[in-house]
Amino acid sequence: MKSYEGVQQRRFAAALTGLLVVWVVGAFAAGVEADSTTAAVEPAGSSRAEIVTPDDSVAASMPAAERFRSFGPGEVAVFSINYGVINAGEGTLYVLPMLDYDGSSCFHFRTRARSNRFFTAIFRVRDQADSFMDAEHLHSRYFNKHLREGGYRRDVEIHFDQDEGMAYFPDGRSHEIPPGTQDVLSAFFRVRMMELQVGMEFDLPTHGDKVLYPLKVKVLRREELHSKVLGAVECIVVQPFLADDGLFKHEGDLLLWLTDDVRHIPVKLRANIPVGAIEARLKSYTPPDVVDGGKG
Repeated sequence: MKSYEGVQQRRFAAALTGLLVVWVVGAFAAGVEADSTTAAVEPAGSSRAEIVTPDDSVAASMPAAERFRSFGPGEVAVFSINYGVINAGEGTLYVLPMLDYDGSSCFHFRTRARSNRFFTAIFRVRDQADSFMDAEHLHSRYFNKHLREGGYRRDVEIHFDQDEGMAYFPDGRSHEIPPGTQDVLSAFFRVRMMELQVGMEFDLPTHGDKVLYPLKVKVLRREELHSKVLGAVECIVVQPFLADDGLFKHEGDLLLWLTDDVRHIPVKLRANIPVGAIEARLKSYTPPDVVDGGKG
């Protein structure tokens, strides 16, 4: 008879595989906590890493046309997801046309994850998440995700009233939220807007599955990476942490490689987990049609 621990480990690996499009939708949407024992990398000549908040960043003070050069409607990034030497499927990150939500002009982000034919025979994954991010105030207005992983099904929907400081759910429940709260997907794009420097640490209040948790991000180092899509590219390596235990305990590092330029394109993600390692690599990239906040 299969042990409960073994089933949980397989569920853990499959959930990560299915959601490993970007770290916010991958590990975070699955409720994973990164190993918080890893020491921060300190900048040369400093006795401790600089602690900042997103509002202290250069990106927050930039005009909209400068901030949104990182991405724009029409951007599509496709990732090959591998579990060890096995190709498990594909994940896609979209920036869709801007829309109006509750009177606010919003970015529309989407991720999809699909297991391939081989992995589907073992564990079928069909996941999707959508986020509406306020283009003026850079916080989440709406989030939903639909998880289909083997026999597991879960649907989550959150409406954020940032003015009232509340998050509302379809079942009638509500939670208080602090100003500037993100969902697990908008948090990723919020980071892409920032000027990331080695040694930086910052927190983002993030809400998902009726739980509010601080998302801590550390900028570790610069590193050259070879990409089949972008060639040899300078990257900045980012490490996210969650402050709560979540559904599963992540016993290893979760690292994200972003291009070290204003675009901060995600090139690679690697997660060490109790049953091996999962890696997502960029396999195709379509640049945005517009990159200045919705203006042509």
